[in-house]
Amino acid sequence: MVTLPVSSDGIITEFTEFLNSIGAFASLLHFIVGMFIPLMIVSVMAKMTEGSFKKGLEIWPLALFGGFIFTFFEVLIANLVGPELPSLLGSLIALVIFIFAVSRGFLVPKEKCD
Repeated sequence: MVTLPVSSDGIITEFTEFLNSIGAFASLLHFIVGMFIPLMIVSVMAKMTEGSFKKGLEIWPLALFGGFIFTFFEVLIANLVGPELPSLLGSLIALVIFIFAVSRGFLVPKEKCD
């Protein structure tokens, strides 16, 4: 197998190592921004239906929990496995954990939304 050397900041690394570092960095950016995406989506949906962001912000712990578990496993997989599957495997693992947590009532608001 032929390895292609890549020069970055004067340091020569293998191409696969370079790709792994890009995947790890991208997953870190997704962690910082992606944790807040569910909260923004719920808030915008509440604004469209209720006319106010208030109802959407009432569910902030659950929305941040959902964003955190997805992005946490994405970063973990990107750093340990590689850049190929972090968003797919991260979302599959997070989906199972999120559904289990919600079915047990973890961080679910007492008041139901209409």
